[in-house]
Amino acid sequence: MASRPQQREPEDKGRTSDPERSDAETLRALAEAGRDARIPGSDELTRLLEAAGQGDRSAQERVCRAHLDLVVEQALKRVGEGLPPADLFQEGSIGLMAAINHFAGSPQTDFGLFARQQVGLYLEAAIAAEQAIDRDQAMLVTTAEEYERAEIAVGRDMGRRATHQELALKLEWSVERARQIGEMVEEARRRHDEELIQYLDPERVLFQEADETADEEGQGGA
Repeated sequence: MASRPQQREPEDKGRTSDPERSDAETLRALAEAGRDARIPGSDELTRLLEAAGQGDRSAQERVCRAHLDLVVEQALKRVGEGLPPADLFQEGSIGLMAAINHFAGSPQTDFGLFARQQVGLYLEAAIAAEQAIDRDQAMLVTTAEEYERAEIAVGRDMGRRATHQELALKLEWSVERARQIGEMVEEARRRHDEELIQYLDPERVLFQEADETADEEGQGGA
């Protein structure tokens, strides 16, 4: 049986989450770690947003740090939809930065509303992408299982290992697809075997390797 393809693991964002924290606590802690102590007033915010729209990195970061609560607010609405809190926070922060960079050049007049919309859009896109990956992986597992069942059935009928052409005919696939799935299944089996070896008696493995080496040398001298 082919091993189930591993799900994509979240990239290391340079942040760690306490497993005993709730998702809400984790998100708030992430926001608190990046927040500035002073929140800009309306006049200063307008000036900072104009500078941010012109590419001022300092202004962009200043506004972002002052509005991380918006990220937490939107992320909390999407907890449990496929992304862990740290990833929700990161994707939401990217959406917040997009809102900061484009607000001055937009017809919008309410930055808070605009930022919430942008953060929400980025979070929805990230969640949709993750769900698509999960669906693809589930389909891949099902396809690999179909391949293995056909491989057993054809091999039993033929009394030997089935070829890709025979499996393609059995499964009503193209030969190329049968070859690709076959390679994937073989790779999964190889990795599974390597994992099993870790649990074997090391001395047994050593003796087995020595026997194989002796056999190869004997054949070479014959």
